[in-house]
Formats: sequence, C-alpha cells, structure tokens
Amino acid sequence: MANDAANIPGATPPPSDQAKRLALYVFLATLFVQSIKFFFYIADGEMWAHEIFFLLTRNPAALNFNAAYGHPGTTLLELGSLLHLVSGLSYYPALAFSTAFLVAVLTAACSALCYLLKPRSLWWFTTAFILTFSRFYIDATPPVAVVMPFMTLFVLLSCWLWKQEVTAARRFCILFGILIGLSAATRLDVTLFVACPLFALFCYRTGLRSPLPGVAGGVAAFFASNPFLWFMPFQHLKDLLHKFTYHYAQYNASTSLTLSEWLYAVPLSVLAIIWSLLLLRRQNQEGSLAKEVLLTYGALTVVAVGFLISSKFQAVRYLYPFLIVWEVILAHFVLEMTEAVSDFSPSSLRINKRTVLALLGFVIPTQIIGYLWVFRCFGAL
Repeated sequence: MANDAANIPGATPPPSDQAKRLALYVFLATLFVQSIKFFFYIADGEMWAHEIFFLLTRNPAALNFNAAYGHPGTTLLELGSLLHLVSGLSYYPALAFSTAFLVAVLTAACSALCYLLKPRSLWWFTTAFILTFSRFYIDATPPVAVVMPFMTLFVLLSCWLWKQEVTAARRFCILFGILIGLSAATRLDVTLFVACPLFALFCYRTGLRSPLPGVAGGVAAFFASNPFLWFMPFQHLKDLLHKFTYHYAQYNASTSLTLSEWLYAVPLSVLAIIWSLLLLRRQNQEGSLAKEVLLTYGALTVVAVGFLISSKFQAVRYLYPFLIVWEVILAHFVLEMTEAVSDFSPSSLRINKRTVLALLGFVIPTQIIGYLWVFRCFGAL
C-alpha cells in the first residue's frame, strides 16, 4: 500500500526519498563550492600535497613529525594519491579535490539527517549552508576541514538513532563503527574524544550486541584507510600517541589563544549551549535532538576547552570540530522559534516571513560577519 501511495500522481514522497534527493543536491552544490575554494587556498595545503608525494614515492620525509605525519589524515592521502594516479592531477589539486569531496559527502549526509529529524523545517538548508560556507574553513587544515562535518554527522546520527526502535537502530552499529574508523584515520584525537563516547551511548541504548560489530567495523575501516598501518602498525600507533602528547605537554614554546580568537570562534557556541540547557530544563520535552546526546556532547565540549587551555600548544582550529556542531544546533533552535513550514518540492516550497527573517537576519549573517572579522583582525590568510 505504501508503494502504491508513493506512485499516485501528486502524492508527497516519503521522507527517506526526499532526504536522498536533498543529499544529492547538497552534495553537488557543496562539491562545487569547496572545490573552487580549496583549489585557491587551504591551510597547510602545500605541506599535505607534499605528503602525498612522499607517500607515493616512499620517501622517508613522509614520517616527518614537523610536517603532516601523525594526524594521521590518511583518508585524504589515499584519495589524493588515487586521483593523482588515475587522472594525472598534480598533488595540490588532488589534495584540494579530495578534501572538497569528503566535505561534500559528509555535508550531504548531515543535511539529510537534519531533514529526517525535522522534515517540515529548513534546518537541512541551514546545516548545508554552515557546513559549506563556515568561516572556520578559512584557516582549517585539510584534516580539520573534513573532521568538522564528521563530528556534526556523529552528533546528528546519534540523535536520529536514539529516536529509532532498538531493533532498527542496532542495524546501524557496523556503519557507526566504519564512520568512526574513517574519521579516526582523518583526525584521531578529536574522533576518539567525541565519537567513542557517542558510540558508547549508542551501545547503552541498543544493548550488548552492538559493540562487537561496531568495533570490528571501526578497526577494519581505520586499518584500510591508513596505509602507515600496513607496514609499521605498532610504530605508527606509538607515533600517533606521541603527536598528541608532544603538542599537549612537550611543545618547545607555550602559545595561548588571543582574546580576538575567542571572540571570533566561541560566542555562537556558548549561546547554543545556554539555549540547549534552558530547553532541557523543561520536563518531558520532546524535540528533534535527544537530550542524552546533547548533554553528553556538551560535557565533551567543556572538557575539550579545558584540555586546550591547559595545553602548551594552543590553536583555535582545534576547537572548530566542536564549535561547528553547536552552530548547526543553534540554527535549529532559531528556526524552531519561527515555526517554519517547508515542503521540499521545487514547485511547492513554502517559507513564511519569520523563517526568511531568521535566515537573512541571523543564520547567514553570522557566517559573513565571521569572515569580515577574520580579515579585519587577522588579515588575509
């Protein structure tokens, strides 16, 4: 009967079909924008392009701790190497397109999840906009640029799975693990810090049958997407640990974040955290975002800020994967105030005036002002 209804002319397709269409459109748009942007500039782009060259030529410089080695960023290195070998692209364009491709795939997935969580809202659009045009991309390195939508995906996926039946949610345990493995091969520290607690929360929700397949999927994906593990597994794992401890406690000179960096990066996230706490005070509050996930992620964010403050090497980009998630959530809160109603059909898209004001008066300008702040306070990067 459901299939018959879907085939009736004029009938609204089910949310899953709509989400797939959205994901395709968002992927194409984000890939186009990010490819152009990253081709012209991406922080440390030349260093990571050289790492592709070193890896392909088995040059010992690929293991230089003072360069790209140790993040590990190998999803980008593998995809960039493949593009170079297959298409003949030089190393920097291959890196730029690889970064854009991964960001586009993850942004499309996040946008689709937002639509599934809140079908009659433009949250899917604000999420796609933020993950495509965020001011954080200005000085984000390739691994940071990719791990930002990765962390957003983990939070949104956790919220969506929390609202599914246990049997249905359990089917995604391997996928959850594979995503963790791929993210860990991109940026290990923030992935272990965020994704692993969220996976533990997922296992608490779905029972003891979830951890084993999820862990197996994660380990397999991490190994497959990290070529350094193929020929020096134990040494590479030791090196990854050393990279973190070196920046945290062994760096030669202490560096601290400036007031301008705090003001540039943090205020919107602080607003989102306060807003979420106020909403969670309401008992029996049923919303699109699971309160268990929000509380867990909020605690992780506070601890991450504490780690950064106590670290000898402080860089504001280390906070970007945490902060961009809160900005996506903040857009959701703002849109909820407008009681937005939208139907993703090009011929019947309906948006009320309050939603337009929310988009044009808050969500979009905050990113634009962020760009202006960067060029005013830090200069062109």
